[in-house]
Amino acid sequence: MELRQIRSFRVVAAEEHFRRAAEKLNIAQPALSLQVRQLEEELGTQLFERVGRGVRLTDAGSLFWDYADRIVSLVDESAEATREHSDLIRGRLRIGIAQTPNCCFGPAVISAFKRRYPQVFVSLAELAADEIESSLLKGELDLGIGFGPCDSPNLSSESIYEERFVALAPRGHPWFNKKNISLKTLAQEELILLTRDYCTRRIFEKTCDDLDVSLKVAIEMNTIEGIIASLESTGLASVLPAQIVNSPLMSPTLRSVPIAQPGIRRKVALVYRKSGYLSPAAHAMATEWKTLAKSL
Repeated sequence: MELRQIRSFRVVAAEEHFRRAAEKLNIAQPALSLQVRQLEEELGTQLFERVGRGVRLTDAGSLFWDYADRIVSLVDESAEATREHSDLIRGRLRIGIAQTPNCCFGPAVISAFKRRYPQVFVSLAELAADEIESSLLKGELDLGIGFGPCDSPNLSSESIYEERFVALAPRGHPWFNKKNISLKTLAQEELILLTRDYCTRRIFEKTCDDLDVSLKVAIEMNTIEGIIASLESTGLASVLPAQIVNSPLMSPTLRSVPIAQPGIRRKVALVYRKSGYLSPAAHAMATEWKTLAKSL
């Protein structure tokens, strides 16, 4: 059994089509078919079955997929670990970060990291929490800065700081001069919120649902920057993590108003694969975030 056969098997399984898989692997389709056939002969079982013009995994193929995924991940991780050899002279670091920690602290943390480790290439993607977890599981990221606990049993999370939610109101809004507001008060005014793709929205709505509080959502957006820019022009309010107040996005024309008990909180966390290799660069980046958390 050869590693190239296992890699080819994974691509065919993902594409569910031999021609597309061959194009992705940049090899001829007959050569790809031969690799899969040799693998099936060695395993003594059929891994794929025809479905129209495509293919899908058999039960045996699905079983082999789990092992193949682990084999390739381990080989790739061992190669990366050997190249780095426990130092940060060079290498790459792929990070997925949720919108709020990125808006509030991402640039400062990345700048501090690059000053210490200039030879590490950093690729940073702002993603929804669900996307961070799925990308980690696919091996597309080395480290995530998302929220804990994780949904997947194959991921670990390490809390670094806690976010509490506040209302943001523009000048002239009924909440602008209030010391705090209740969730029931929140239900009396129209709001601009993030879309449900983001756990900021889902956590807020779940808390309200648990208390039988119905919200008036007038506008939803997929960026915090867009929400903040829209508050003054629309005269509406929003609910976002309190750290936004100290971020470059915050406008001096807005006021943050604490939400009275029950307050809404969540934990920002480092997220990584349980079985994966955490490179020295990833460890160093995790340390930068922990250092930041101590200063909050």
